[in-house]
Amino acid sequence: MAHLSLLGLITVGAGGIKSCVNVMGAQQMHPDEHKELITNFFTYFFASINLGAIIGGIVTPILLQQINFTTSFVFILACFVLATVVFVFGDYMNRYVKAKPQGSAVLQICKVVVYSFARCSVEKNKESQEGKFKDDFIEDAKVFFHLLPLLALVIPFNMVCANMTTAFLTQAFKMDRNTFGWTMPAALMRNVDPIAVVVISVLLDRLLYPCLRRHSKMPSVLVRFFIGTLLGALALLCALIVEYVIMAHPLFTVSIWWQVPQFVSIAAGEIFLISTSYEVAFTHAPPELKAVASAVNLCFMAIANSLSAAVFQAASPWLPNFDFEEPEESMVGSHYDYYYYFLIGLSLVGAICCLLMIPFYRRVYAAAIIRQKSGVPPVECR
Repeated sequence: MAHLSLLGLITVGAGGIKSCVNVMGAQQMHPDEHKELITNFFTYFFASINLGAIIGGIVTPILLQQINFTTSFVFILACFVLATVVFVFGDYMNRYVKAKPQGSAVLQICKVVVYSFARCSVEKNKESQEGKFKDDFIEDAKVFFHLLPLLALVIPFNMVCANMTTAFLTQAFKMDRNTFGWTMPAALMRNVDPIAVVVISVLLDRLLYPCLRRHSKMPSVLVRFFIGTLLGALALLCALIVEYVIMAHPLFTVSIWWQVPQFVSIAAGEIFLISTSYEVAFTHAPPELKAVASAVNLCFMAIANSLSAAVFQAASPWLPNFDFEEPEESMVGSHYDYYYYFLIGLSLVGAICCLLMIPFYRRVYAAAIIRQKSGVPPVECR
């Protein structure tokens, strides 16, 4: 019971900070004068998350193996305390731009949804039409609702990402993990992803994006979604090729380092798609609904993980567990290649949807600009 309570605290804490920290960070920049910096911020924001994943994914297991369980968690606790101290110190020094409290936007949006279904119309909820909400808030809510199909485009790619701890891990079990005389744990390959995210983020921000901006070729939001989803398909294609190579050779003879291209492809896709989805949720949502849009974006990622688990379970006849005691027998009836084909097809469908949604995105973007220029109260600078 205590373990379940602790997991609940982690869920509440993560949900609270994840939907707000990126919004607060982006609010430190002017929405018009610092447009390019906002893209840079979300690129580095996502890179910083992965930098933490690198430290946690490498240091914590070492502490757990070399010292004990308690020490590994005390290290994480110390990092949390240090981050909190730095954050509070910044507030004490009046370094932050802070928005005024405006009540529970989540509750208000939920009420709008309920009343809209009850009255079969969003417009009828306006005070000018005898509704219960201010006209401006309903207009903001309409912009927010139009964002939902765009944010849902992250689902196919995030379903691919979920395989780093399932199909890719099982694939690593069947490979030669000997690295300079050390048998590397299969799960350690997962760290290639955050390392690649940090490196590629710097390359994009310092080289590719400035070059594209100079030539007025910076890809739009949905084009970046499209590129990210295609990179997810490329990662699966790399995994499929590795799977066929494993099937064509004796077990434990193909080097685990052949998995690097699939992890790097996913990392590049994350930068193009996931960091861009954070940017969309912030820049396109009305000011008082930015945190709500960020939370919904994270919800779609959670939905993707749930769908991935459901698909993995449905495909379980193709995906038997790998048994180290009877490795040859566990390969009988194994068809991870079929599973990869399905996910590649899903990714390609997602990529096509990104392109088909471009006209819709242009309308959403135009509506967002209009709302942001319609006299919304400015953010208070303290």
